[in-house]
Amino acid sequence: MNTEVTIPDVLYNEVIDYLAEELYSSWHPEKPDGCELALNPGYERDKMLEHYGNYTGGVDVLNIITGAMIHDIEADAWALARRYEKDREIS
Repeated sequence: MNTEVTIPDVLYNEVIDYLAEELYSSWHPEKPDGCELALNPGYERDKMLEHYGNYTGGVDVLNIITGAMIHDIEADAWALARRYEKDREIS
């Protein structure tokens, strides 16, 4: 009995888009306002780690659901995140 789960390419692409956004946000966490920084001097680092945690957790989940190799998922997410970074630097 084959229990392998497949998901449509569209859904895979949506998940990769999410992973790329989380990865990009770990490189460029949102800037804190003065109050947030006063309450938590490590705000940006905490946000970076939160986004990176979401990214790595998502990679693991997508690997389990699709059976795709983690390095393939990461390569897709990194490529898209780098494209987002270039696009956002231009605009």
